[in-house]
Amino acid sequence: IAETIVYMGEHLDDPSLSLQTLAERINLSKNYFAALLKERTGENFIPYLTRLRVRKARELYQNTDLKIYEIAAAVGYSDWHYLYQVYRKYEGHSLSREKRGHA
Repeated sequence: IAETIVYMGEHLDDPSLSLQTLAERINLSKNYFAALLKERTGENFIPYLTRLRVRKARELYQNTDLKIYEIAAAVGYSDWHYLYQVYRKYEGHSLSREKRGHA
């Protein structure tokens, strides 16, 4: 599980990252993998993956000059509008508040 969590963090740009594909990588049923992930992280798969993607988006936004659509792609979202929506939901404010020195 620990290696798979690391793998998730390293492959956030993959929009096909899913509970099923990760479970198959380590030869577990998706239900068993989901239970182990929840036990290890305290979160279900989608909220955990989304939180990783939001954190990475914030880091990229603060520390690079990438455009929003490039950041969205780098964290596995094809639509930058969707990234904005998800970010606001998870962080309680817009991504634009995160620019260097504004957070």
